[in-house]
Amino acid sequence: KELEVDALDETLELVERIRAGGIPGAISLEAATRSRREAKERGGGHRLLDDSGAVISTDLEALLKDELGSRLQIVRLLREGSTASVYLAREPGLRRLVAVKVFSPSLASDSRARMRFERESQAIASLSHPNIVTVYWAGSLSNRLPYMVMQHVKGRTLSDRIKAEGQLDVRESVRILAAAASALSAAHLRGIVHRDVRPRNIFCEETTDRVLLADFGLAAILSTEDFEAPPRLTLTGELIGIPRYMSPEQSTGGDISEGSDIYSLALLGYEIMAGCSPYDAETDQEFFEAHASGRPRKLSEVLPKIDHEIETLLVRCLAKKSHHRPAAAVVARDLNAWLAAH
Repeated sequence: KELEVDALDETLELVERIRAGGIPGAISLEAATRSRREAKERGGGHRLLDDSGAVISTDLEALLKDELGSRLQIVRLLREGSTASVYLAREPGLRRLVAVKVFSPSLASDSRARMRFERESQAIASLSHPNIVTVYWAGSLSNRLPYMVMQHVKGRTLSDRIKAEGQLDVRESVRILAAAASALSAAHLRGIVHRDVRPRNIFCEETTDRVLLADFGLAAILSTEDFEAPPRLTLTGELIGIPRYMSPEQSTGGDISEGSDIYSLALLGYEIMAGCSPYDAETDQEFFEAHASGRPRKLSEVLPKIDHEIETLLVRCLAKKSHHRPAAAVVARDLNAWLAAH
């Protein structure tokens, strides 16, 4: 059942991205389903062709076991998404479970998607923070598919938690937002903008209750004093992300900065505390218009007893202009101060 829910979530996400124009040249869902069914009927769940058209591999899991077997024991498939598959594996030498994220064979010919995947592993590997999922090592399989071996989080996503529990109490919500803001602050200091802050990409660890930010697959890398930004992978006017969680500049294909993540974090705050968006929008187009010019409802309209400090902070985070929003470090500081006082 867990895998079925993950597959449904991935399908809905893919549909949203196609509608938003976030997947240039994407085929229809019907065509994708038909292609998948035909591949299974041919006996090849994952068929990858080389430059000459010859089949390199038809079984990704078998390939992982064959090539990584000296270091890892592949246990099972955890989830299969539109751009990558994630497997649970055991690292015998260190006696720990890890997650192996492998680039999707169906995107083998998409150089930009491949570069995004490789950039994700490089971005996370450059970060060391208790609220960011850790990448241990990365590489490429013999069929040239990149992969990364990363921390396995035993727990559930914030999205799953909301579905199971409904809206969270204010204190717990603030704790989660503070942890996410702290993680974003660390990323921003390295010139990394996540661009996909939403419940599905935040994990709640089962035993420790620790909050971890994951999935930097859509991250943008900015120039910093220490690093020069790599080639831009987003086309001018291309929309990256899910409309419901986009910042105004994302929804119009504008320049992205650290403030984009802060806007999305505020949207997340409304969702986990009030169970709704700050805007009365349902369709992608309505969300685009709301982000661009809509006035967000006050959190106190939904939660009359919400502390004024929290409401004011989220309103500042929802400013239409990116430079009017507070930095992630400021958000984390103010939220942690509130927690200490309450």
